[in-house]
Amino acid sequence: MLMGCFGIPGGFRNLLANPFKKNMSGSLTRSNVFMAKIPEIIEGMVMEIDAVDNAYTFGIEGRFNPQRLVTSFLRESEKPLKKMKGNSQGSLAAVNEAKKKHLSALRSVIKCLRRHSIDLSELLPGWQINEKIMSLEKKPQQVRRRWHKREKLLKLRHLEGSATKKRRTHICQIHGYNRK
Repeated sequence: MLMGCFGIPGGFRNLLANPFKKNMSGSLTRSNVFMAKIPEIIEGMVMEIDAVDNAYTFGIEGRFNPQRLVTSFLRESEKPLKKMKGNSQGSLAAVNEAKKKHLSALRSVIKCLRRHSIDLSELLPGWQINEKIMSLEKKPQQVRRRWHKREKLLKLRHLEGSATKKRRTHICQIHGYNRK
């Protein structure tokens, strides 16, 4: 009612980030001023999954194609990962960071669609998001395992090398050789 009388404050976008947005959507949709601003807000959020969330929350998914919004969001989140994979100069940490961000984007899409009871395979046929998530989760585990194996081998080689050196030094001392 206050919004209907006094309009929308400057930080109205924060109102949409509210965790109780679903409960407030009924009263927010009654405000003509607010509903006139919603399309403008969503256009500003096009590269965010929140745009789809707000479109479904306020019932204006007919004006903003959720499939187009989600696919553009996913493609944008995939670009840095593809750049890192294609760039042989990319460090392991940078590649892992890009994977984490893409994995986070995929998970946020699933959460958003589940929140609004939207079938993932119906909205995004051919994307196989769950399979992508599983493969991205497996890869860091495999890399960690390889690093742990490598570290163990290096430690063993180091220990074997120092033990061999001690043995040689001991034998040289017994036989009177002056070996350093």
